[in-house]
Amino acid sequence: TWDAPESPLLIVSARDITDRIAYQEELELKTEAMDGAPVGISISDPAQADNPLVYVNDGFEQITGYSEEEATGRNCRFLQGEATREEPVAEMRAAIDAERPVDVEMRNYRKDGSMFWNRVTIAPVRNDEGEVTNFIGFQEDISDRKKRERELGRYETIVETVDDGIYTIDENGRFAFVNESYKELMGLQSTELLGHESTILIEKGMLAPEILDQAQDLNRKLRDGTIDSASVETTV
Repeated sequence: TWDAPESPLLIVSARDITDRIAYQEELELKTEAMDGAPVGISISDPAQADNPLVYVNDGFEQITGYSEEEATGRNCRFLQGEATREEPVAEMRAAIDAERPVDVEMRNYRKDGSMFWNRVTIAPVRNDEGEVTNFIGFQEDISDRKKRERELGRYETIVETVDDGIYTIDENGRFAFVNESYKELMGLQSTELLGHESTILIEKGMLAPEILDQAQDLNRKLRDGTIDSASVETTV
């Protein structure tokens, strides 16, 4: 027989959890870095039905207006809407099916219904065996850039079609751009102007040297801000 001790025994089990703590600290550091990133970051789980989001960072919430609770558990297509074109959606879908990275620009919609241009980059995340365990996505609001591109496109159309001859000179005094009207006015082709210094017009006998000197002096004043605009009249 065994006589129980007068006081209860305390059984203690010891285990080295250094590696686990180090892993948790590394995971927390990575999560903090993703939460503080200046772009939207999302992670989806292809092992679940419809490849739902399982994580979104603060940047994603700021761009889309959806909280983490509202976004997770859903496929990211909830950001699509009426103006979303099928081409980038199909390209993104094909890349996910093929488990390869993809980078597309598409119209998406915020929670409040406002449309924005979203640059979406998606890449597969693989384990040590090379199997895809997740997809990580990066979202960047490029609405301002798209607006500038549209404005630039309108400007280029005006410059190309206006009846006035227009050209630009780079910092080295060479022709950088000439529109169709200017080429017709001068009777020259692009190859005869682009990349050449403006003195080419003197060499061709089209401008008097003193006119070019005057124009170059005005160019210097325009560059250093002495004047805002200038006009020169000459005979070509």
